[in-house]
Amino acid sequence: MWLKHPNFKENFRDWWSGFQGNGWEGHKFMRRLQHVKAKLKEWNKFSFGELKEKKNSILNDLANFDAVEQEGGLNSDLLSQRASRKGELEELILREEIHCRQKAKVKWVKEGDYNSKFYHKVANDRRNRKYIKELENERGLVLKNAESITEEILHYFEKLYTSPTGESWGVEGLDWSPISEESALRLDSPFTEEEISKAIFQLDRDKAPGLDGFTIAVFQECWDVIKEELVRVFAEFHRSGIINQSTKASFIVLIPKKSLSKRISDFRPISLITSLYKIIAKVLSGRLRGVLHETIHYTQGAFVQGRQILDAVLIANEIVDERRRSGEEGVVFKIDFEKAYDHMKWDFFGSCVRKEGVQS
Repeated sequence: MWLKHPNFKENFRDWWSGFQGNGWEGHKFMRRLQHVKAKLKEWNKFSFGELKEKKNSILNDLANFDAVEQEGGLNSDLLSQRASRKGELEELILREEIHCRQKAKVKWVKEGDYNSKFYHKVANDRRNRKYIKELENERGLVLKNAESITEEILHYFEKLYTSPTGESWGVEGLDWSPISEESALRLDSPFTEEEISKAIFQLDRDKAPGLDGFTIAVFQECWDVIKEELVRVFAEFHRSGIINQSTKASFIVLIPKKSLSKRISDFRPISLITSLYKIIAKVLSGRLRGVLHETIHYTQGAFVQGRQILDAVLIANEIVDERRRSGEEGVVFKIDFEKAYDHMKWDFFGSCVRKEGVQS
């Protein structure tokens, strides 16, 4: 909504350059965003105020113009005033539509397709689905008060994310095919402004914001304002290999997997991370994408661009049919890695990527 205001970019530039701070580049960048966020809140009240009140005021003025026109007609000044108020009304309706669309998280509707009842219905439905009114624990007891529900959620995820005791798994004795030296050097090279810009404009501009409160749309619209500081953040990250705590901070939200979610296992956790962290992750994933073809075995069918997971299903079906036709005995294993990515151990992952020739 702010991005449609003609003075937004100029104000953003002034607020951005008006911040003074010391410390790590990543921390300064996050504090600069906080400074701009505070200024935006003040500007929002002054420039936008209550959309509904402003809309009603314009509608009353237009009704008065229509009444005057029916009685005796409008002179040129009044006609000009009415045209101006109509333009203001169209702008307010667009802002209201953008505001509702963002709340509803509807991506297939374009800006300008105004339907506030539809947006409010979707937003309310999303809110009701995500609100946990009651929860069934492992013993089958139904919990209805907020304190017991919170305790059950904490217990479940503490158990889920606790590392198992004992020695860490090893990866010795396997046939590794490390990436080429050229690829390794490319992965470890300094980040460029072009690389960062490409990553930003590839991101979804309307994804839910994290703690910083900014969507990627702001970074895209104000790229020429923020790029200098952002490049310094990446240069510092390349030198130190460390992402400061304020950049990594996130909100954890539980999303229901199905319409009637009773147990905590029926929800999946997602992290609402900061926009800066999204950009860093996007740049890193872009670099890794360029060397994945050197590390992933040709037999893997899932999660690889250009390959289909259903290929593995077809192959398995052919193998079973062949065994049945031949009459030979065989054993089939069906393995399901429940929450595989939630159980990842970083020391094990680090040892694997080092075997592939990637510095971790």
